[in-house]
Amino acid sequence: MWRGAHKSKVYLKIHPLGKVPALEIDSTIVFESLGICLYLADRFADAGLAPLVTDIAPRANYCTWMAFSAGTLEPAIFEQVRAKKAKERGVATVGLGPALTPFDNVASYIELHLSAHPFLLGDRMTAADIMNGSLMAWAQDIGLLDGRPSIQAWVANLKSRPTYSRAMKSTGWGWKP
Repeated sequence: MWRGAHKSKVYLKIHPLGKVPALEIDSTIVFESLGICLYLADRFADAGLAPLVTDIAPRANYCTWMAFSAGTLEPAIFEQVRAKKAKERGVATVGLGPALTPFDNVASYIELHLSAHPFLLGDRMTAADIMNGSLMAWAQDIGLLDGRPSIQAWVANLKSRPTYSRAMKSTGWGWKP
Protein backbone atom coordinates (compact mmCIF):
# COMPACT_ATOMS: atom_id res chain seq x y z
CA MET A 1 0.00 0.00 0.00
CA TRP A 2 1.28 3.44 -0.90
CA ARG A 3 1.78 5.52 2.21
CA GLY A 4 3.54 8.56 0.80
CA ALA A 5 6.38 8.56 3.36
CA HIS A 6 8.84 9.31 0.56
CA LYS A 7 7.15 12.71 0.14
CA SER A 8 7.38 13.67 3.82
CA LYS A 9 9.49 16.66 4.89
CA VAL A 10 11.84 14.31 6.76
CA TYR A 11 12.43 12.09 3.73
CA LEU A 12 12.77 15.04 1.35
CA LYS A 13 15.84 16.06 3.37
CA ILE A 14 17.36 12.73 2.33
CA HIS A 15 16.17 12.74 -1.29
CA PRO A 16 14.96 16.17 -2.43
CA LEU A 17 12.91 14.65 -5.26
CA GLY A 18 11.15 12.21 -2.94
CA LYS A 19 12.28 9.17 -4.88
CA VAL A 20 13.18 5.72 -3.61
CA PRO A 21 15.76 4.39 -2.89
CA ALA A 22 17.86 6.63 -0.75
CA LEU A 23 20.36 5.85 1.97
CA GLU A 24 21.64 7.84 4.89
CA ILE A 25 24.60 6.20 6.59
CA ASP A 26 26.85 7.95 9.11
CA SER A 27 25.55 11.39 8.03
CA THR A 28 26.32 10.63 4.39
CA ILE A 29 23.40 10.63 1.96
CA VAL A 30 23.40 8.68 -1.27
CA PHE A 31 20.46 8.10 -3.56
CA GLU A 32 19.61 6.18 -6.72
CA SER A 33 20.23 2.44 -6.84
CA LEU A 34 23.41 2.80 -8.85
CA GLY A 35 24.84 5.46 -6.54
CA ILE A 36 24.02 3.43 -3.44
CA CYS A 37 25.49 0.24 -4.86
CA LEU A 38 28.69 1.97 -6.00
CA TYR A 39 29.07 3.71 -2.66
CA LEU A 40 28.52 0.61 -0.55
CA ALA A 41 30.77 -1.62 -2.67
CA ASP A 42 33.62 0.88 -2.30
CA ARG A 43 32.94 1.77 1.32
CA PHE A 44 32.95 -1.89 2.34
CA ALA A 45 35.77 -2.94 0.03
CA ASP A 46 36.59 -5.96 2.21
CA ALA A 47 33.34 -7.57 1.01
CA GLY A 48 34.94 -7.88 -2.44
CA LEU A 49 31.94 -6.60 -4.38
CA ALA A 50 34.02 -4.28 -6.55
CA PRO A 51 37.50 -4.51 -8.02
CA LEU A 52 39.86 -2.01 -6.47
CA VAL A 53 40.43 1.25 -8.34
CA THR A 54 44.06 0.23 -8.74
CA ASP A 55 43.06 -3.00 -10.55
CA ILE A 56 42.62 -1.12 -13.83
CA ALA A 57 41.17 -3.63 -16.33
CA PRO A 58 38.73 -5.38 -13.96
CA ARG A 59 37.67 -2.01 -12.57
CA ALA A 60 36.97 -0.68 -16.07
CA ASN A 61 34.88 -3.79 -16.83
CA TYR A 62 33.04 -3.33 -13.52
CA CYS A 63 32.32 0.35 -14.26
CA THR A 64 31.00 -0.59 -17.69
CA TRP A 65 28.59 -3.19 -16.27
CA MET A 66 27.46 -0.85 -13.50
CA ALA A 67 26.66 1.91 -16.01
CA PHE A 68 25.06 -0.68 -18.33
CA SER A 69 22.50 -1.49 -15.63
CA ALA A 70 21.15 2.04 -15.38
CA GLY A 71 21.89 3.32 -18.86
CA THR A 72 20.99 0.37 -21.07
CA LEU A 73 19.26 -2.52 -19.30
CA GLU A 74 16.80 -0.62 -17.10
CA PRO A 75 15.51 1.64 -19.92
CA ALA A 76 15.08 -1.40 -22.20
CA ILE A 77 12.98 -3.17 -19.56
CA PHE A 78 10.93 -0.05 -18.83
CA GLU A 79 10.21 0.26 -22.55
CA GLN A 80 8.86 -3.30 -22.56
CA VAL A 81 6.59 -2.44 -19.62
CA ARG A 82 5.48 0.82 -21.26
CA ALA A 83 4.65 -0.93 -24.54
CA LYS A 84 2.77 -3.72 -22.75
CA LYS A 85 0.67 -1.25 -20.75
CA ALA A 86 -0.08 0.80 -23.87
CA LYS A 87 -1.19 -2.33 -25.72
CA GLU A 88 -3.43 -3.35 -22.80
CA ARG A 89 -5.06 0.09 -22.93
CA GLY A 90 -5.34 0.09 -26.71
CA VAL A 91 -3.04 3.10 -26.97
CA ALA A 92 -0.48 3.50 -29.74
CA THR A 93 3.13 3.93 -28.67
CA VAL A 94 5.85 5.96 -30.26
CA GLY A 95 9.23 4.27 -30.53
CA LEU A 96 12.20 6.01 -28.98
CA GLY A 97 14.40 5.31 -31.99
CA PRO A 98 18.16 5.00 -31.62
CA ALA A 99 18.06 6.47 -28.10
CA LEU A 100 17.04 3.06 -26.79
CA THR A 101 18.63 -0.32 -27.36
CA PRO A 102 15.81 -2.87 -27.74
CA PHE A 103 15.44 -5.35 -24.89
CA ASP A 104 16.03 -8.34 -27.18
CA ASN A 105 19.42 -6.92 -28.21
CA VAL A 106 20.35 -6.20 -24.60
CA ALA A 107 19.24 -9.63 -23.39
CA SER A 108 21.02 -11.37 -26.28
CA TYR A 109 24.26 -9.60 -25.35
CA ILE A 110 23.97 -10.61 -21.70
CA GLU A 111 22.92 -14.16 -22.62
CA LEU A 112 26.01 -14.57 -24.81
CA HIS A 113 28.28 -13.13 -22.11
CA LEU A 114 26.83 -15.33 -19.36
CA SER A 115 27.06 -18.45 -21.53
CA ALA A 116 30.83 -18.18 -21.08
CA HIS A 117 31.01 -16.77 -17.52
CA PRO A 118 29.12 -17.50 -14.29
CA PHE A 119 29.14 -13.80 -13.38
CA LEU A 120 29.49 -10.54 -15.29
CA LEU A 121 33.13 -10.11 -14.28
CA GLY A 122 34.03 -13.77 -14.68
CA ASP A 123 34.28 -16.12 -11.74
CA ARG A 124 33.30 -13.79 -8.91
CA MET A 125 30.10 -12.03 -8.05
CA THR A 126 30.29 -8.25 -7.79
CA ALA A 127 27.93 -5.35 -7.29
CA ALA A 128 27.53 -5.37 -11.09
CA ASP A 129 25.76 -8.72 -10.75
CA ILE A 130 23.55 -7.27 -8.03
CA MET A 131 22.57 -4.24 -10.13
CA ASN A 132 22.02 -6.07 -13.40
CA GLY A 133 20.72 -9.23 -11.76
CA SER A 134 18.02 -7.41 -9.82
CA LEU A 135 16.82 -5.87 -13.07
CA MET A 136 16.87 -9.24 -14.82
CA ALA A 137 14.94 -10.77 -11.90
CA TRP A 138 12.29 -8.14 -12.59
CA ALA A 139 12.44 -8.95 -16.32
CA GLN A 140 11.92 -12.59 -15.41
CA ASP A 141 8.94 -11.72 -13.20
CA ILE A 142 7.26 -9.96 -16.13
CA GLY A 143 7.97 -12.76 -18.60
CA LEU A 144 10.85 -11.36 -20.63
CA LEU A 145 13.42 -14.14 -20.16
CA ASP A 146 11.92 -17.06 -22.07
CA GLY A 147 14.62 -18.77 -24.15
CA ARG A 148 17.46 -17.21 -22.18
CA PRO A 149 18.84 -20.15 -20.14
CA SER A 150 22.14 -18.51 -19.16
CA ILE A 151 20.40 -15.43 -17.78
CA GLN A 152 17.80 -17.59 -16.03
CA ALA A 153 20.54 -19.69 -14.38
CA TRP A 154 22.41 -16.55 -13.33
CA VAL A 155 19.26 -14.99 -11.85
CA ALA A 156 18.47 -18.27 -10.03
CA ASN A 157 22.00 -18.31 -8.61
CA LEU A 158 21.64 -14.74 -7.36
CA LYS A 159 18.19 -15.41 -5.89
CA SER A 160 19.44 -18.53 -4.11
CA ARG A 161 21.85 -16.53 -1.97
CA PRO A 162 20.74 -16.00 1.64
CA THR A 163 21.45 -12.28 1.37
CA TYR A 164 18.92 -11.99 -1.47
CA SER A 165 16.19 -13.57 0.63
CA ARG A 166 17.04 -11.34 3.58
CA ALA A 167 17.02 -8.23 1.42
CA MET A 168 13.66 -9.06 -0.16
CA LYS A 169 12.14 -9.94 3.20
CA SER A 170 13.44 -6.82 4.96
CA THR A 171 12.23 -4.44 2.27
CA GLY A 172 9.05 -6.21 1.31
CA TRP A 173 10.05 -5.24 -2.20
CA GLY A 174 8.81 -7.04 -5.24
CA TRP A 175 7.62 -5.64 -8.54
CA LYS A 176 4.45 -6.95 -10.05
CA PRO A 177 3.12 -4.65 -12.78
